[in-house]
Amino acid sequence: MSKQVDLIKSLIKNTVRGKANWKGTVDPHIFLLSFPKYSVTFSEESSTMPEAGSEPDYVIRIVNLEGNIVEEVRDWDSSLKNAFTPGTESAFSTMQDFYKDVKRQALGFNEAYDYLLKELDRD
Repeated sequence: MSKQVDLIKSLIKNTVRGKANWKGTVDPHIFLLSFPKYSVTFSEESSTMPEAGSEPDYVIRIVNLEGNIVEEVRDWDSSLKNAFTPGTESAFSTMQDFYKDVKRQALGFNEAYDYLLKELDRD
């Protein structure tokens, strides 16, 4: 298994457990997870693959303190082939689902639902 796959699996696991504190950015399609020496961005972008049609690319980038991109992984990268769903050519579905989870967390999905349910249950 590649380091890229290990990182993505760890990001997914820690996001699901609520241990990753994703934040929104000025771009509504990019989310940020910051650490002391590096940051991780996760974005939904227009595809760079002509055969993708209207489907977006899901892109994870590791960025250093100077703002330089250390690594970039797209859902269709060969390093992710068969990494999440055996027999699939890309990690599109896994990355798409993960992106939705990150977006919901960064935008306060749980807080919004808790608030709305509380308001709706008022007598």
